[in-house]
Amino acid sequence: MVFKGHRAQWLMLIALVLIVGLWSGWQGSRMGVRSVYAAPRHTSQISCTAAIGVPATECEALLTFYAATNGSGWTRSDNWTVELDVCSWYGLTCASGHVTRLELPANNLSGPLSDLSALSELSVLDLHSNLVGQALPASIGNLSKLTILDLHGNLLTGAIPGAIGNLTKLNRLRLDGNQLSLSLPTDLGKLNSLTVLWLQDNRFTGAIPTEMGNLSKLRELYLNGNQLGGPLPASLSRLSDLTYLNVAANNITGTIPSELGVMTNLRYLILIDNLLTGEVPSSLGRLSNLTRLSVDQNRLAGAIPSELGNLLKLTTLELNDNRLEGAFPAALGNLTALAHFTIDHNPQLGGAFPLTLTQLSNLGYFDFRDTAICIPQEGAFTNWLTSIPQLFTNDNNCTTSLTPTMTPTPTPTDSTPAPSTTTPTATATATTTGAPAATATATATPTSTTTPATGDSYETDDSCEAGKVIASDGASQVHTFHAVADVDWMRFEATANTTYRVEVDIPEDSPADVNLEVYSNCAGALLDKFTESFTPGVRMDLSPTASGPLYLRLANYDATVAGTQVRYQVTVTALTDAPSQRALIIVAGRLHGTDRLQRNIHNVTNNVRSIFLKQGYREENIYYLATDSDLPGYSQALTQANLENAITVWAKERVQPNGVLTLYLIDHGKPDVLYLDDLVGEQLTPDELNAMLDTLEADVPGVKINVIIEACQSGSFISAPQSISKEGRVIITSTDETFDAKASKDGAYFSDHLLTSLAQGYNLAASFGEAQQVARKAYAFQSAWLDANGNGVANEFADATLSAQRGFAYADTLGELWPPHIFSAQAPPAITDYSGMISADIRDDKKVDQVWAVVYPPDYTPPATAQELQAELLPNFILKATDEANHYAGIYTGFTQSGIYRIVIQAEDSDGLSARPLVIEVDNGSRLFLPLIMQ
Repeated sequence: MVFKGHRAQWLMLIALVLIVGLWSGWQGSRMGVRSVYAAPRHTSQISCTAAIGVPATECEALLTFYAATNGSGWTRSDNWTVELDVCSWYGLTCASGHVTRLELPANNLSGPLSDLSALSELSVLDLHSNLVGQALPASIGNLSKLTILDLHGNLLTGAIPGAIGNLTKLNRLRLDGNQLSLSLPTDLGKLNSLTVLWLQDNRFTGAIPTEMGNLSKLRELYLNGNQLGGPLPASLSRLSDLTYLNVAANNITGTIPSELGVMTNLRYLILIDNLLTGEVPSSLGRLSNLTRLSVDQNRLAGAIPSELGNLLKLTTLELNDNRLEGAFPAALGNLTALAHFTIDHNPQLGGAFPLTLTQLSNLGYFDFRDTAICIPQEGAFTNWLTSIPQLFTNDNNCTTSLTPTMTPTPTPTDSTPAPSTTTPTATATATTTGAPAATATATATPTSTTTPATGDSYETDDSCEAGKVIASDGASQVHTFHAVADVDWMRFEATANTTYRVEVDIPEDSPADVNLEVYSNCAGALLDKFTESFTPGVRMDLSPTASGPLYLRLANYDATVAGTQVRYQVTVTALTDAPSQRALIIVAGRLHGTDRLQRNIHNVTNNVRSIFLKQGYREENIYYLATDSDLPGYSQALTQANLENAITVWAKERVQPNGVLTLYLIDHGKPDVLYLDDLVGEQLTPDELNAMLDTLEADVPGVKINVIIEACQSGSFISAPQSISKEGRVIITSTDETFDAKASKDGAYFSDHLLTSLAQGYNLAASFGEAQQVARKAYAFQSAWLDANGNGVANEFADATLSAQRGFAYADTLGELWPPHIFSAQAPPAITDYSGMISADIRDDKKVDQVWAVVYPPDYTPPATAQELQAELLPNFILKATDEANHYAGIYTGFTQSGIYRIVIQAEDSDGLSARPLVIEVDNGSRLFLPLIMQ
């Protein structure tokens, strides 16, 4: 033994090393190290000096990459680290002794992207749809031979490094669907070989660089879904090959550059949901190949240019939610290819519709609500208008002479409005669901102060007279409390003895807490109000006994909370009597005999049955196909033949013409397959389901079909080539075509919250939106899909508009249920001996039944994508009620790691309804803990 004579010194040396190591670790914690990734470690069983096929330096770079991205957890890693022939490793392509392609999409990679500079001949780097995170390294700019860089659908953060400009051979760049932020680098303008640039759905800020106008070969530019501001650069007009330009859902200001009119190859111009002002340029009429022009949800003013009538290939024209004015151009009658046309919510548009519009024989969707345009009373025109399948009108008829008429705009006032002498008055008997009705004799004179029109697109609406019209068909409006003490007014036309449901929904990231007051006229008494603390939103049913307008005043509970982020969504829906010709088919599938999630599947389908029964469905109109005959309401064994019989024979006898059929299917799945009972080989493909639905539609004219699928990769039932999307059908899938769906404690996250919303009486669009948010929060890569216009493209604006017309709330179902509301949560104020208290303020209209948290440690890695619903593998940590009202708390003893813990707090009430989860984080590295976090 070399150290036999120096044992004491040796022990002291070991102790010193341990002390230094512990000190370094403590210093790292004190400095707030937040990385959730372990340092790369080689796990290879080979030596790169012995490797063949590529240089040793490339082998070493690949092994470092393997370790950094948790190679042992990849879905496929054939031959990696064990075969000396590097070119045999899964995902690699070699040529002339070098790695030329590295392609590992959707392969469960997790961790940072390591330095790949040694791969000097790499031409394709495709790692999309993984969990690759942290910053995009500047070393990416050393891969000078790259032609394709595809990292979309990962967890990348920070800025795009300027070194990206070195990739001058790059043809395709996709970084969409990450968490990238800060400004776009001007170096992007150096990528003069680029044909595809997709940067959408990130967090970029700042202006669009004018240097992008240098990308002379660019054909597709997607920047939508960011926080970009400033003007739209006129330099983009130099992109003569561009076919797709999408900058929707940003904060773009200024005018639409008239220079864009020279981009004659442009097919899609999408500028939705920005802050654009000025007029629609007449030069856009020169875009002869344009098929979609969408400039809605901006602040555009002036007339609709008649030059738009030159766009003969146009199939979609969206001008709604602006401030357009003047007469409707007759030249738009030339747009004979037009299928989708929206000009609604432009109250200054007036005059008569020209008879030339009857030439638009392909128009399937037309919305001109909240305009002053009048409808000619000509037989040919009215016949054409009523033939449009999806029509939303303002019911404003022209005189027989077709003299253009304009509705005068009310002038906002700062004083108490005088009694109206011309407006019909509706007397309302209001029932507030979930709370006692307010006394109808309460008196209040609504007054407000006019504020500058700097908020949402409905401003100025701060007085009763200036309130904007909202339709009563379930279509939503998004408003903001943009200034301190801001109030918003709106009105809708009510018909006597009809029940109207007013709903206010609060987006997940909004601090709004809305109070609602209802008046019969601007000088009238307060009819009803909603100010409950157990929900930040509103739901109220109104049943007027006389026809006329009803006025809604909305204000934030805390008037000091204001800004463009204080958003809320309003819908008004006329509730009709429940149709007698309606049916529900429930499918509860099975993958194998020992499925640990079978109970979850049955809990979901049992909940579906229960909710539809409460919505007035009769037992004989529900068909329950399952693999367990003991389930309540069980009808028949689940086989493809029995499902076909249920759709084509049983449903046919119940829905009749213009009836409604809803299918709710849940089980495990894979692309283009839903397992019915795979234990005996029973499966279902989109083509097979589509054929069944086609048969029913052929036999039952006008039948409306809703299909809801909860399964992994269920979006493949929407996407081409196999798709069940079709006009007249609303298709909802719990995830997209690539990723799994997440199981909850007792069910499935998406279905739990979709059903909670449906139980409350929300329509399909609102319910889908809520469930989509929650599922994405529970599992970052679960992106639910909705297609309602039949084109096989999910989550378009038109899909939300159409699906808002469908729901299961009727005049006899008051929707009195309210889920719990997690008002706030607090991370541990201190951690001692790995323990700290987690607490939450949770409110409900009745009784909170369960409160729990799932605590994700810093080293948590989601399970690999499979064909099964993802079970929650971590235990539930129970929070118990304390002596303080609405307060729940518990001491968690598992803070054993350094880094960031993600805590998802959840609750369920005595009605079995689930709260929208609230996520908080605890940094156990720097000992810095987040303060109170409120929903």
